[in-house]
Amino acid sequence: MGQRVQFRDTDSGKSVWVHRINKLMEEKKITQQELAERCELSSSVVSDWIGLNKRKGQELREPKILGFQKIAKCLGVSVDYLLGDNVCETPDDERIHE
Repeated sequence: MGQRVQFRDTDSGKSVWVHRINKLMEEKKITQQELAERCELSSSVVSDWIGLNKRKGQELREPKILGFQKIAKCLGVSVDYLLGDNVCETPDDERIHE
């Protein structure tokens, strides 16, 4: 069987994908606005998904699969990686699942 994936970071309570997207944006030195433009998404939608300025306790909206696919492609990682799987860090690694 495959590795169990945890979608929430138990220390911060944030979804793993929120943490990973923000970390990748930091590494690539891009803003939420730039990510939105590159992914052809509205900046307000990206902010709703990964915004760091949300009030404590306020839930972030989760992207649908197409949103995850766009962001993963723009950031050069796989959807599996965004969702918490360390095995599939790059899009090419997803071939192992075929």
